[in-house]
Amino acid sequence: MTRIDISILNIPDRCSSPHSFSTGLGRELTLAALKRGDKVIATARARSCPEPNDIKAQGADMVELDVTDPLDKLNGIAKKAVGIHGRVDILVNNAGSTVTLTLKGGE
Repeated sequence: MTRIDISILNIPDRCSSPHSFSTGLGRELTLAALKRGDKVIATARARSCPEPNDIKAQGADMVELDVTDPLDKLNGIAKKAVGIHGRVDILVNNAGSTVTLTLKGGE
């Protein structure tokens, strides 16, 4: 397992919001922040994490977020996340989207 050291983020009573908590780096950051005692607002697409109960059981709040949603919906999700603890001190966006195109050669 990868060890992630978040000790440099020395903000009293931190509120962290890592994205894509279901796997990989996002999950490791979420668990490290919870272990350190941060208030955590974990986000992910609904289809990415059908059973987030282990993260919830450790004290994280959950907000569904898909970075490909329209901007007005993303603004609403951001307001909802900030409303949980009144602020977000650390935001980790390790999500993205891709567009796949097929180029056809011309003659």
